[in-house]
Amino acid sequence: MKPMLSFLCLIAVMFAASFSAHSEWIEVTGSASTKDVSYAEAREAARLDALRQAMLEFGVRLSSHQSLKNGVLVSDELNADSQVSVRREQILEENVNEETISIRYAADLERVPECPGSDAGKYKKSLALLGFNLQVPGQASIGGLNGIEHGLTSALAESLSAHESMVLFERGYDAPFADAYNAPTSLDGQRMLTQAMTYAKQLNVQFVVSGVVRDLGLVNPKAYSTSLWRRSIKFFAQANERRRFSVDLFVHDGLSGELIWQSNFATEGAWTVGIEEQVGFGSQVFWKMGYGQAVAALLDDMAYSLDQQLRCQPFMTRIARVDGKILHFGSGASSGLKPGDKLSVYRSYNYHDAFQRTGIELNNTKTVLTVSQVHPNFASGTVNIDPGRVNIQQDDVLIIW
Repeated sequence: MKPMLSFLCLIAVMFAASFSAHSEWIEVTGSASTKDVSYAEAREAARLDALRQAMLEFGVRLSSHQSLKNGVLVSDELNADSQVSVRREQILEENVNEETISIRYAADLERVPECPGSDAGKYKKSLALLGFNLQVPGQASIGGLNGIEHGLTSALAESLSAHESMVLFERGYDAPFADAYNAPTSLDGQRMLTQAMTYAKQLNVQFVVSGVVRDLGLVNPKAYSTSLWRRSIKFFAQANERRRFSVDLFVHDGLSGELIWQSNFATEGAWTVGIEEQVGFGSQVFWKMGYGQAVAALLDDMAYSLDQQLRCQPFMTRIARVDGKILHFGSGASSGLKPGDKLSVYRSYNYHDAFQRTGIELNNTKTVLTVSQVHPNFASGTVNIDPGRVNIQQDDVLIIW
């Protein structure tokens, strides 16, 4: 199976876009192998290679993630840290020999607003990262990966730190799902909503991130047998010594407790030590193994996906105290707020649906708060009406759309 090259945020690359932002012509050379592919496939690979180089020269940060299946590269994905538009492109020159094709390529690139029509992308969203439940706990005993429940939280937090759109709070020892197999739907819906809202209020965050490790199994457990047959196939490099890693990631809204996004991430890599060796999740030995490197790449992919999902979500923060026309709230400079910023004031109400499940309803007071004082993790601002007129109180919500 031939690997497929895909640009995820382009790639958020949109051709012939009509934005009026500053654009720039970039000229580069791209190349690709002609072995075992058609001319058209090789030429397209060379063009994508040139486009990648042009984006790097334009100042876009790129990260890549390769997916393997039974040791075969099945996808090679390139992610951009911002959206870019290719207004025009030209192939200026082309050279082909027996093994490679190279092209001289020019592209007119411009940046596209991250969140068109919204100011929300200017502000960092706050996240609580909870622990991960294991669907098959016994699989963690292979290689001594016990502790992966909270270790995975720390590793994901480290990958997320490369993105500048989030403020993180770790709670790796709190894994919320009693029934990991059917999570998140099996968990009493109201209990999960309540848990998410409780964590959000305790940590003063907008979103709650949790997950379930679905699979840590060996692709071929017989490859780790101590039998003469196993030693023979290992000697002739025929043993499939690979291990799977699959995790479901969930994001709950901290205000309502509702599940707003979920996705599965899976990979596999070479597990080259004996099943009785206690490697430990997150150890130096673990990260140096082919399996650990595959997991590290997947964590970067998870962090990128979270960033893309949450970056343009409305920025929300709770009112902590009302002092006359001055409202104090639990977000500050760490979220990107500064004096003069304006936030809309919303009243929050509890309601019960036909099944007696509790929810949150927001009502626009049509009042605007202007930020006056900003501290690292909290701030205050003023409204131009008496808050009592619209009954503004603690736990009401400020929003930037």
